[in-house]
Amino acid sequence: MAFVVRFFRVVRVTHPLTSAAFATVLGVAVLVLITDAAHASGVLAPVFLLQALATSSGFAGPARLGHYDLLLTTGQSRIRIGLVHWALSASPGATAWLAVAVLEFVLRPGAPIVSLSSGTIAGMCLVSTLPWAATVSLPRLTGGIAWILLIVIAFSVMPEAGREATAATVLMCPWILAGRDLAGSEILLAALAIAVALSALAAALIWIDRADVPLETAQ
Repeated sequence: MAFVVRFFRVVRVTHPLTSAAFATVLGVAVLVLITDAAHASGVLAPVFLLQALATSSGFAGPARLGHYDLLLTTGQSRIRIGLVHWALSASPGATAWLAVAVLEFVLRPGAPIVSLSSGTIAGMCLVSTLPWAATVSLPRLTGGIAWILLIVIAFSVMPEAGREATAATVLMCPWILAGRDLAGSEILLAALAIAVALSALAAALIWIDRADVPLETAQ
C-alpha cells in the first residue's frame, strides 16, 4: 500500500492546478464567512463542484499511455491500486471541505458548523465517488463535465427540480444537501443515493481489476 501511495504522489492523479483552485475557493470562503456568516453553506457549493472535476481523474487513459506500467507490473493488487487512486483523487476536495469546517469553527464561534452537518457529509460522499467511478475508463474530466452538463440541462428544462430533495436531484446535485440536518425521508434519500454511489465505486474497482488495458503507441 505504501508503495502505491508513493507512486501516485510522483505520478499525480489530479491536474496540477487542482490544489490552486481549491486554495482560491478557501480564500473566498474566508471572505464570505467574515462578511456574510449567515450564508456559510454557500461556500460549500464551489467545493462540491471542484470536487466533481477533481475526482474525474480517469484511470484508463494514463494506463494506456504506459504511465502506470511500473505500478501494474509489481504484483500489487489492482483493487488496492484503484482504491488509492480514488482516495488521492478525492483528497484535495476532502481537505478543502475540512478546512472550511475549521474556518467556520474559528470565524463563527458558537454557531453550528454547517460543513459537518449530516447533509453536507452525505453530499461530499456522493461528489467524491460518483465522478471518479464514472470516469475510471474514460478521459480525465469526462464524468465531471458530463455531470455538470446534465445538471444544467435538467434544471433548465425543469427549474422546479431543485426546490426539494428527491433521489434524482440528490444524485444529480448533491450540494443541495449542504448545511442540512437530515431527518425523516431525507435520511432515506441520502442513504439510497450513497448506496448507488458505493455500488458505482465497487463496479469501477472491479473494472480496474479485470480490464485489459492495451498500451497506445506514441504517434
